[in-house]
Amino acid sequence: MAREAEEKNLAIRTLLKQVNTGDGAPIKLKTQKHLTIALKKQIKSLREELKGRDGKIAMISKNPKITKMEELEVEEQVIAEESKRLKLILEEIAEQRMGGYKEEDILQMKDTIQQQVTLIDRDCLLYTSP
Repeated sequence: MAREAEEKNLAIRTLLKQVNTGDGAPIKLKTQKHLTIALKKQIKSLREELKGRDGKIAMISKNPKITKMEELEVEEQVIAEESKRLKLILEEIAEQRMGGYKEEDILQMKDTIQQQVTLIDRDCLLYTSP
């Protein structure tokens, strides 16, 4: 629709340029009136479309449910990123500490870490669930 409007505008500008400069074939007065009416209709249509879009934007920005939903989506992303970061930190700490430990201790630490990761994931799911 926008492309059609641009093409019409280009054609109209070309015709108006020809009329103003005297280039090309002379245009009858009836055609000029027709052109003016068509332009006025197009302007009115575009203004109404603009009002409709402005109304939708205002409605969306004023609707608290939509705003709250967007905020929750951003929070969910932040929590997921923080969860991944903490998971990596726990794994790094466990790897650093495993150097001087026995096999038994390492398995116990891995279990503890896995339990903590499971708790973090569960908490993230509980927090982000509607």
